[in-house]
Amino acid sequence: MLRDLRIAALCLVLFSRQARFLNLPAPLPYSQVKEMPATGLDFAYGGSGVFDTYGPAYIPIRTQIEQFESLAQGNPVDYKNSLVLFVYSGNDYAVHFLKYGLTDLPILIPRIIEEIKLLLKRLHKLGFRRFAVTNLEPTGCLPFVRMPSGIMNCIQIDNFLTSMHNDLLSKALATLRTSSSHDAKYILLDQYSTFLEIFSSASDYGFGEDVLKSCCVGASTDTGCGAVDDSGEPLYKVCNDPSKAFFWDGAHPTEAGWKAVTWRFYPLIISLR
Repeated sequence: MLRDLRIAALCLVLFSRQARFLNLPAPLPYSQVKEMPATGLDFAYGGSGVFDTYGPAYIPIRTQIEQFESLAQGNPVDYKNSLVLFVYSGNDYAVHFLKYGLTDLPILIPRIIEEIKLLLKRLHKLGFRRFAVTNLEPTGCLPFVRMPSGIMNCIQIDNFLTSMHNDLLSKALATLRTSSSHDAKYILLDQYSTFLEIFSSASDYGFGEDVLKSCCVGASTDTGCGAVDDSGEPLYKVCNDPSKAFFWDGAHPTEAGWKAVTWRFYPLIISLR
């Protein structure tokens, strides 16, 4: 019977660590199974959002839920004892920003929150009762946001817009707690506050003074982490000790970074057992 379901996209190590907290193996990706496994599934798809994002190849969250419904049909699912880790990473905002900049971005935020709320209601209607929902990290602190302008500290306007999303998400979860069945539980995994806490006390978590810098960077302004030339030679550089770096590339934490974040979530995850 299904014990864990993951929706949307985030670095797999986040969910792998949450699974370890529950003494479960990391769930298999949906694309690798033909039958419902006993230990859960990972439906995450990089670049996905609540709406269509970068193109038809990027599967939105509603389609991920449909994939689960199709696989679950005719199979026993222990809905009430399963955990949904619902991760929204902000790709809809990224697509909007690439097309229009900051124009009308505040108008988009409530639309996205309403869609997240509807998706959670849909999962509740299926029978799920335990939900862990992430908010957005402080996007103004991400290296790919700061570095093109040579800004070393977090950009406050970006963090302000992220806070608007997070505030509305918290209110949406509060509404779901009062309007859903009495046995439903919704917890917020607060990435925003957790990231900022780690940044402000970097040495306490084993990170260096340059906690906002990427470990993996392009060798020039025209290349990025992972880029190679025609002969396969790397066009990027990696820091000497990734375990001392919070960010791996322009947007994603290192293994050490996610470890620091997820350990802060441990008590909340355990409360859903």
